[in-house]
Parts: sequence; C-alpha cells; structure tokens
Amino acid sequence: MHFISSTAITLLSAALMARGETFKVMVGRNSTGPALEFFPNQVNAAAGDHIQFIFTGKNHTVTQSSFKDPCTLQFNTATGLAGVDSGFMPVAANASEFPTFEIEVVDAQDPQWFFCNQAKHCNSGMLFAINPPTTGAKTFDAWVALAKTADHPDPALNQTVPFTPPAPRVTSHASTFFVAFLALAAHSLL
Repeated sequence: MHFISSTAITLLSAALMARGETFKVMVGRNSTGPALEFFPNQVNAAAGDHIQFIFTGKNHTVTQSSFKDPCTLQFNTATGLAGVDSGFMPVAANASEFPTFEIEVVDAQDPQWFFCNQAKHCNSGMLFAINPPTTGAKTFDAWVALAKTADHPDPALNQTVPFTPPAPRVTSHASTFFVAFLALAAHSLL
C-alpha cells in the first residue's frame, strides 16, 4: 500500500494552482447572442494565465497579428514562425458542443493582438487583445479604428507580416525546477 505524504499533496496542489487563471472568451458571440465579435474583446492577464477561446457559431479563427497590421497574421522574424493561429473552426448551426482553442500567456508585459481571419471579419471589428494599453496611441479603440481600413490578405495565401519581437527578458526557471521536483517526488511515491 502506498501513502502520499502531506508534503507531496501540498506540492501537487501548488503546482496545479501555478497554472494561473483561465479566461473564457466566446468567439462569434457577444452578451446578447451571435455576432462578429469576441466576448469579452479584451482581457488583462498575467504570465501563466490561459485564454480559452470557445467557438460558438459559423466558421471563425483566432489569429495573432500586430498593432500595426491588425488584419494580417504576424510572422516572428526571430524564430521564423508565424504567430498563434487556431485555423478555421466550423460550428454547425444546431451544435450542442463547441470547439475550443487555448493559449497560455507567456509575456504579460507586451500587448498581444488577435483577429478573426474569415473574410472581412477583422475589418468589421472581430478583434481581441491581451493586456492592451488604456492610454497612449496604441489603445484597443485605436487598434479597432485602424482595423476598419486595414488590408486583409486572403487567408488561403497564408500571407504574414514580419515582426521582430523585443529582446528577451530575464526570466526565472524556478517553475521549471519546481515541476521537475514534483515529477521526481511523484515517481518516488510509486
């Protein structure tokens, strides 16, 4: 018979709580029903928080862009990779289950911008932001105004806009160490 110590339970509980908050965002819906919107359209999140996008109707995407080019998939020149893109998530009109797409907030200091890559949904205001500034030239409202007249490349062409991220910040690897410690502790209990 195996017994789990109170220390192991405490460590496991701490690891589970370290995941952070999960924000649920409806895609293709607002507070009153179906709409070309994300609801809510912005959140203030901390590093380690998660954003769960719930696709509620039609065929939408969650696609990362930049403030400068709100309706174009961002391309990270440092990594050679495109930004976050859920791909199209079709939902039948009579659906009772809805697809989800989840991202983790890694950088909570810089705003992150997202749009729906379907036709002209971005130009219509189907936009979402994580930690947008509330003052200055790059607020959420300024970004929405910019999106109204932005170019929207055909998503089938998979066009991207180059983006060079800011220099890496010094981060702590304590959480990685903690997870490794928990794995070892759990293994020793078996």
